[in-house]
Amino acid sequence: MVNGELIIQKVQQVDSGMYQCVAENKYGAIYSSAELSILGGFHARRSERRNQMDGSLRKMSKIERLNARVAKLLTVAVHEVLQVVKETVSEYQENTARTQRENESLRKIVQELQDKMKSENTGAVQTVTVQLELQNCKQELSLGLSTTADF
Repeated sequence: MVNGELIIQKVQQVDSGMYQCVAENKYGAIYSSAELSILGGFHARRSERRNQMDGSLRKMSKIERLNARVAKLLTVAVHEVLQVVKETVSEYQENTARTQRENESLRKIVQELQDKMKSENTGAVQTVTVQLELQNCKQELSLGLSTTADF
């Protein structure tokens, strides 16, 4: 987040009041407001233009100030929610990619075992060994699926 700065040169009592800032880009807008109080006995002369501008800012009602504050709080909350959603989506995508890699690896193992069974169909001992290997693969697959289902 970039911090902004307001510099008022030759500060005068008339500079007191409510200041509003709006920052906009293609994604939306964010509003902020702050009240500035100038304390002290200043002996400065106000220009007519300056009086008009300060008068419009100073006449901001309590409801408008409350609305500005609520808008600011809501904007902060929206940014926090969007950040959490972004992190959750990233985590989900990582888990999905990992599961796909595991599934592909298990498919290759099953295919190798099936090919081995076809080429070496030489007896019950090898069939039992292959069946045990298949059971182990199925257990690994079910463990992998139950782990990803927790997300």
